[in-house]
Amino acid sequence: MKRVYLLMALFAMLMVSCVSEAEKATVETREITDVTSSSARVICNVSDDGGAEVSSRGICWGSSANPTIETSSSMGAGSGIGNYECEISGLESNTTYYVRAYATNSAGISYGEEKSFKTLNEGDDGEISGHGYVDLGLPSGKKWATCNVGADKPEDYGDYFAWGETTTKSDYSSSNSLTYGVSNSELQAQGIIDGNGNLTPSYDAAAANWGGGWRMPTREECQELVDYCEWEWTEVNGVEGKRVIGPNGNCIFLPTTGVRDGSSLISDGYDGFCWSSTPDYGYVDDGVAYGLGFDDDNNYVAYHGRYFGLTIRPVSE
Repeated sequence: MKRVYLLMALFAMLMVSCVSEAEKATVETREITDVTSSSARVICNVSDDGGAEVSSRGICWGSSANPTIETSSSMGAGSGIGNYECEISGLESNTTYYVRAYATNSAGISYGEEKSFKTLNEGDDGEISGHGYVDLGLPSGKKWATCNVGADKPEDYGDYFAWGETTTKSDYSSSNSLTYGVSNSELQAQGIIDGNGNLTPSYDAAAANWGGGWRMPTREECQELVDYCEWEWTEVNGVEGKRVIGPNGNCIFLPTTGVRDGSSLISDGYDGFCWSSTPDYGYVDDGVAYGLGFDDDNNYVAYHGRYFGLTIRPVSE
C-alpha cells in the first residue's frame, strides 16, 4: 500500500512540475481592417500556446489605452492556436479606440501588442439649404454633399443629367443635347460657361435644383478628391460604391450609378460617374466635359460625352 501511495505522490509531483513549466501563450494583434463609423475588424493570431492548451482567446477594446478583459469591453473567439478574427460593432463615430488580442492558458492570460484606430464620421457635419454636407478636410476647404441631386440617402443614385442641362429626360442622345458639338467659345457667348470656363448657375444642375450656394464641382475640385482622399470599395445597404475618406477622417459615400445612354442605364453596380462643371478644352469635336469616375480598382477624372446622363454630387464653399 505504501508503494501505491508513493507512486501516486510522485505522479502528483510530476503533474505539478508540468503545470509550473507552462508559460503564457504568445498572441499577436496583427491588423485592424474594414473600419467604419461604427465597426471594425481585428485580425489576431495565437502563435505559441506556451506548453499548455489555450482555453480561450479573443480581443478587448476601449477608448482608453491598455485595455484588459477586466477593465474594457471584450469578445471571445474560441480556443487553441492559429489565426482568428473579431468584428467589433456598436462603436461611436469619429472616436479613437485601443484594442489588444488576448489568450488564456493554465499559466494565465497574455495580451498582444496594443493597436489603435479611429472610427469614421459618416454623419452630416451640417446642412446648407436643407441638404447635408461633410467637411473632408481638403486643402480647398470645399464641403461635399452627402447625397446626389435627386437622392434622399447617400446610397441612392439620384437623378441623371446631360452636361449643361438642369432637368432629367427619358432619352440621352447627341441629337437632343443642349451642349454637344457646341464650341467652348460659343458656350461662353451663350452664357452657358463663365470666364473661368465652368458652367454658370443657370446651366449648373446643382445650383439650379438645390440653390443656396450649392454647385457642381470643377474639374480641379474633382481631382482634389482623387488626390487627397482614400477611396475604399464597400457596400451600403446592398449598394456597391466607394467610401471617400478625407484627410481628417470624415467621409462620403459615392454609389456606382453607371451612366444613361439613350434610354438605357448601363454599368451601374460596377462604375460610378458624376459630372464636373468644366468642359474639355482640347477635344476636337467640342462634345465632351470632365467628370469624376471610379470602379473597384480606379479613381479618376476623365472626359465623357456631354449628351450622356450622369449624376451630380454638389459642393459648396
